[in-house]
Amino acid sequence: MLTCYYFNAQSIVNKICELHYILYHVAPDCVLVTEFWLNADICDGLLDPKSVYTVIRKDRVGCRGGAVCALVKRSHSVLPLTFHDKYSELEIVGLDFVGGRPALRIFIVYRPPTL
Repeated sequence: MLTCYYFNAQSIVNKICELHYILYHVAPDCVLVTEFWLNADICDGLLDPKSVYTVIRKDRVGCRGGAVCALVKRSHSVLPLTFHDKYSELEIVGLDFVGGRPALRIFIVYRPPTL
């Protein structure tokens, strides 16, 4: 059984202790977050300092807000999906879990109010 948590963060920076509690004490297989509000200046090591999870994220470029992120335990093999350029403005992360039965594909999407 795969355990997943989903939440809308409205900025994870001021909730990093809560994220670490979920990752290391609750320890779900997968954590999916919308409205992460991070950019390329924030490294994945801040999100998962113990390197227990694979971090797959899509940051918003050019303005504050939005962004999505998936954190998946490293014990699971996952492949991030690549999307066509026409979807480049969409805040989406997709991933395939490799080797499991049945096959599993997860998407996390945030549609900004301007789209």
